[in-house]
Amino acid sequence: KEFITKLGEENKTILFVGTKPESRQIILTITEKLKQPFVTNRWIGGAMTNLPEIKKRIVRLKELREKKQSGELEKKYTKKEQLLFDREMKRLEENFGGIIDMEKLPSALFIIDPKHEETAVLEARQLKIPIIALANSDCDLTLVDYPLPGNDAATSSIRFFVDEIADAYLEKSAKK
Repeated sequence: KEFITKLGEENKTILFVGTKPESRQIILTITEKLKQPFVTNRWIGGAMTNLPEIKKRIVRLKELREKKQSGELEKKYTKKEQLLFDREMKRLEENFGGIIDMEKLPSALFIIDPKHEETAVLEARQLKIPIIALANSDCDLTLVDYPLPGNDAATSSIRFFVDEIADAYLEKSAKK
């Protein structure tokens, strides 16, 4: 909690990763409250180690959003082309929607089930980004900097730990 409180105090970015079905809604709710990036659909390999390439996809998503909002897609393209743009936008939104505002690498990762999110753990380790993880007994805790031993499959357990992390992050940042 001390580490998280320090991150909140310095207004640092924490990337929340929870792609298991039981964690998705909890992560979405808390990241909206904290205004932090998240991954809830699936971890895209290279999301951190190949950030320049990922940013190209994010730019494409932003571009499509703007064109759709301005009505440019409706004016210029046929219904079939609009449908194809909608599909592309949906796919990009699923994969990159949570990290669209992440300009640089996060200061830490909060992961639910590091065994399930193995690629995210390996990328964070490669980039020396600290990892906080809710981990069951089947996980390798040596790969995690700040392990939280607990049930990573029960929504009540996930909610408890995520709420504790959120409270710790907001503790000092709210006092500023």
